[in-house]
Amino acid sequence: MAGLPELLDLNCDLGEGIAGTDELIPWITSANICCGEHAGSEEQIQRTLARAVEHNVVIGAHPGHTDREHFGRRPLEISERQLAELLSNQVGQLKAWAQQQGGALRYLKLHGALYHQANQVPELAEMTLQFCSINQLALVCPPNGQLMVLGKLYPSVQLAPEGFADRLYDQKFQLVSRENPGAIISDVEVSLRQLEQLTNHFQIRTLCVHGDHPGSESFLMTLRQALLDRNIRLESFV
Repeated sequence: MAGLPELLDLNCDLGEGIAGTDELIPWITSANICCGEHAGSEEQIQRTLARAVEHNVVIGAHPGHTDREHFGRRPLEISERQLAELLSNQVGQLKAWAQQQGGALRYLKLHGALYHQANQVPELAEMTLQFCSINQLALVCPPNGQLMVLGKLYPSVQLAPEGFADRLYDQKFQLVSRENPGAIISDVEVSLRQLEQLTNHFQIRTLCVHGDHPGSESFLMTLRQALLDRNIRLESFV
């Protein structure tokens, strides 16, 4: 299929307390692991970290707003100073837990509303990039927006432009609201056609599958095989 990337990372948001999601780990190359504020518990996160280490899956920190009621997906007002504190606390905690399991953090991917806020507000984008630079972390981010633009000023931060395998994009390559019909993709062929469109417009390096969607394991396994069948090499971006 013309337009698909030759090399791709498969990532998944994990450690959020959703039953069965640890079973996704053998099928991915990078794990975005919850830091315990928007969801998850220490026990669940430690178990997920241990399984990622067991399967040699690269570990990334997945911090979000402290808002369990809305799973971190509701935009909350946040200043640069508050973002710096949030990142320091949440990523620092996950780093300690990862070390207990014999693993190490290699990258950052913001969660939910924070992922989009930091990509839309230049000051938050710059704070995120500064944090990654200081802590020697790569960054998973949207392929269009402030993080990619300002990322050029931080050559020490490796950027991984991300696409979503199971979320629908509109014609302007903005994610369609989850509340809209068809916003969650369950057909791998539809996902591949959308990936081709994304690749033709952006340099997608990592592809996300959400662990909290129904049938996520079956979707991920089918998608992985479909990518391999198209001679796409699957490996972590960092």
